[in-house]
Amino acid sequence: MTEMWAVRDGLWAGPNRSAPLGVLREILVLASEFSSLWIVFCYREANGVANSLAKHAATTQGRFVLHSSAPGFLLKTLCKDQLGI
Repeated sequence: MTEMWAVRDGLWAGPNRSAPLGVLREILVLASEFSSLWIVFCYREANGVANSLAKHAATTQGRFVLHSSAPGFLLKTLCKDQLGI
């Protein structure tokens, strides 16, 4: 639970202070569905795919996009993550 409070504190430090509360509520609701749950922090440098997806999502201006396979902008990052680079 300590990690959850760290997530909360990190979210509240952001510029939009109303959105983090909704995200935290959703996390708590989803977490309650599991008998055991671990949330592990991973630096963006260690997870290039998630970082690339987040950057791309920020530029799509709220559009939902579903890909049937990995999009081209992600291929290089997928390879680097797979190799541990």
